[in-house]
Amino acid sequence: MFAKMQELMDWRVSLLIGERFDDLAGEYLYPLALYQGDSHRVVVDQAGMADSLAKLRVKQKALGITGVTARVTAVDLPRNGRFRVWVSYREHGPLGEVLATVDVVQYCCETSRGIRTEMTEYSRCSLADQATEPKVAAIR
Repeated sequence: MFAKMQELMDWRVSLLIGERFDDLAGEYLYPLALYQGDSHRVVVDQAGMADSLAKLRVKQKALGITGVTARVTAVDLPRNGRFRVWVSYREHGPLGEVLATVDVVQYCCETSRGIRTEMTEYSRCSLADQATEPKVAAIR
């Protein structure tokens, strides 16, 4: 399972860098909850996520980020088709230097279309300027 999740996260990064935002947005279930510290948002639909991903990539480019690597650090044992995946993303500049680090826990589930992420928790984001504003609804 670990190798499968590493391959999936590498593929998702390639979609982001390749600017295939609609395809990447299809990897999530909606509404999608995003948590970072005390803040939380809900991305309502796939179109909102694709737009958010496009904005993220524009910001990455403006900051000189030319590549991203994903490293899966842990995978839960699945229970009822659901499991967590801990991923550490490194965002690199043109010389391969690490410009930012983003650590997340992705809450995943098995679907008829494969593994999808239904919630993401950001445990560390060393470049806070990357936050984007997707179409959201407040969680109460």
